Amino acid sequence: MFLAGIVLYKLRFDKVTWQRYALLALCLIIQPLLFDDGGKSKVFVTQMEYNLMLVLYFVIFLLYIHDRLRWVVNPVTLYLGSISYVLYLIHQVVGIMIVTPWLVSWFGLNYWVATFGIALPFIFVLASLIHFYVEKPSMEWIRGRWKAMRA
Repeated sequence: MFLAGIVLYKLRFDKVTWQRYALLALCLIIQPLLFDDGGKSKVFVTQMEYNLMLVLYFVIFLLYIHDRLRWVVNPVTLYLGSISYVLYLIHQVVGIMIVTPWLVSWFGLNYWVATFGIALPFIFVLASLIHFYVEKPSMEWIRGRWKAMRA
């Protein structure tokens, strides 16, 4: 997969050659053969699921390198991208370990209602607040200090 990533990068930002496509095809053929050496992941997914996801990954990246994914860039995905780091940092601790268990144990809510109906929207709001009122101002301050030090 690492080699496939390098080849995809070369196809996107360097010269498109049939040799690179051949190498990419070889990566796609060899990768399923390594499934049994994949560690614990083989316990959670079947060989068929793994193969389908591999093909999906390759198709998505091929669409990307040929500029066929422009529809993905829209206000919703740009917003999600802007809060993604904060979401990554807080979702598990706040959503899974605090909010959902609290809603289920204290209010007797169904797990799925508590998770998707309340905890998930709460996490998005919290991530947005942290991004706009902590992360962005902090980054602007840090960049300002860095520019002042360079000058």
